[in-house]
Amino acid sequence: MNEEILAGIKNALEHGFLIEEAANSFINAGNNPAEVKEVVSFISKGISPLPSLLKTTETSVQKEVALEKKPKSSRLKWILIILTALVVIGLILSFVLFKDKFLGLVIDPIFP
Repeated sequence: MNEEILAGIKNALEHGFLIEEAANSFINAGNNPAEVKEVVSFISKGISPLPSLLKTTETSVQKEVALEKKPKSSRLKWILIILTALVVIGLILSFVLFKDKFLGLVIDPIFP
């Protein structure tokens, strides 16, 4: 049995394609129709996948999980940067608008 066809059809099924659509796609891509039909009957019977395919699937899932985690940490990073920038801009604006009061708070206690 062709493991590449098996993995490809399983991948297509996981992405919402019908088994007939996936099989036709593999046949149209130049694969042997007999091999494709063998894989389709294998999947239709519900036989458990080969161990080598389980390892490939687990690795793929781990990569997808890792990719999903990256944007979240990146988003958090950008949120913190933006919040810090807003606080700094607020402090600068308040100093510019009320600099006499800020200077009075600093100078009066030192030089009464």
